[in-house]
Amino acid sequence: MVNQGLIGAGIIFLVIAGIGYIIPVDDGYTLPEATSVCNSEIGQFSQAFSDLIVKACLEFQMMLYAIYGSGLVGVILFIVGVVIPESKSKSQNP
Repeated sequence: MVNQGLIGAGIIFLVIAGIGYIIPVDDGYTLPEATSVCNSEIGQFSQAFSDLIVKACLEFQMMLYAIYGSGLVGVILFIVGVVIPESKSKSQNP
């Protein structure tokens, strides 16, 4: 029998990661779009002149890493929940 608690927790983490990945955060950009703009040649050029843009790009990158981490934790919990059976209580006396 599968461990339903771990599978449920894994699904919650995966939903959080999915929502964080597709919801626009700033000016209609999703996090992957914002970090790709920061990593482009124009983004690199503008970072040379503005500390505010550097801080914003770093913030977007850290949030993207958090979303990836949440998704990874969700996958791991899901797999562990399927592989490890749910423990039964040992309240039975011989």
